[in-house]
Amino acid sequence: MSGSATPVIAQLVEAMRARAGSHPGFRPVHAKGIVCSGTFRGAPQARGVSRALHLQGQAVSTVMRFSNASGNPDVHDGLANARALAVKFQLPDSKSTDVLANSIEGFPARTPEEFLAFLRAQLPDPVTGQPAPDAVSRFLDSHPPPHAPSLNA
Repeated sequence: MSGSATPVIAQLVEAMRARAGSHPGFRPVHAKGIVCSGTFRGAPQARGVSRALHLQGQAVSTVMRFSNASGNPDVHDGLANARALAVKFQLPDSKSTDVLANSIEGFPARTPEEFLAFLRAQLPDPVTGQPAPDAVSRFLDSHPPPHAPSLNA
């Protein structure tokens, strides 16, 4: 990672912690989750569309983590919130591959700097202690989602 990205990363973590509160020992996002292990076996047809080792039909050990998006580990599971799934496929020769998925369609930012602006739009005003009611909608209006590439291209 380049040295110029480091300040943005630190600012992102700071904004995430400001949004969720300080919870030492927990991640700044996806703080609450459950880890499971299992075995995955790709469908026989998967070999015809991918060379990925975990899709060749052999049993592959997996570790999965289900989480919600909040950086607050005490958040109630019933709270409307993005959900996430991370799967680590443990491949031969001590290799692995990961799949990460979120329950949201798309992502609100194209760059780390845009994501930082999105997070900051959600933070409370230091004077009133309340978020600006239109800050997120103003951000989204000024950052339209990119068009998805055509699968037929």
